[in-house]
Amino acid sequence: MRIILSVLLLFPVLLSAPVRGQNLKLPISNYTNKAYGRDHEPTNYCILTDHRNLVYAGNANGIMEYDGSEWRFIPVRQGAYVTSMNLSPHGVIFVGSQQAFGFLVTDQTGSLIYRSLSNLLPEEDRFFSTIWSVHTTNNRVFFQAEECLYVYRYQEMDVQTIYPETSFHTSFTIDSLLYIRERGRGLMVLREGSLVPVTGGSAFTDLGIFGMFPYDGEGRILIVTQEKGLYLYDANKGIER
Repeated sequence: MRIILSVLLLFPVLLSAPVRGQNLKLPISNYTNKAYGRDHEPTNYCILTDHRNLVYAGNANGIMEYDGSEWRFIPVRQGAYVTSMNLSPHGVIFVGSQQAFGFLVTDQTGSLIYRSLSNLLPEEDRFFSTIWSVHTTNNRVFFQAEECLYVYRYQEMDVQTIYPETSFHTSFTIDSLLYIRERGRGLMVLREGSLVPVTGGSAFTDLGIFGMFPYDGEGRILIVTQEKGLYLYDANKGIER
């Protein structure tokens, strides 16, 4: 983890360093809607690759699929942006958008199509704006909006809705555990279907969390903030600077 952080900190320096005696050409290809279709937005909110190395980009109204030579559009919801995606350990792509979430499934022709999970919700649980994060584990998928957290369970094929006291900010999964920051309350962890504060989690009552990563073999977690740098979380000791 220390090596990864060093590379991340050094990378902007390398990019900004003057190149003498040669032209530096990075192996990056840029695709605009001139390539994938003028009917689609130039802005893509999320991107991933699947087990076949196909590329998927979240666009307006759906997802752009690219196999290296051709683009294909997968409709999701008219009038909404696809804002988050994640690939499950079982190879299924789960999708979050504005006022909808679900997954991609293969149809009779072998092409991927979108299937809604938010339609399983009772009417009173359907009021959310945007799914900002999707997290997958072996038996559950988490769809996080500011207004609520949805937990889809594979075996039961149902969706649990968890509401905050205030509003949710960001969320992360480490070792199949979901951690989520609730504004005004701090860092929480989901255990047995309920959110409970982590030890020392009140340090993030008014401090935003923008990253959480496994730190070492002892179970400690590195927490990244914008205003106050890095923290360490230890389940036994709490939050450390």
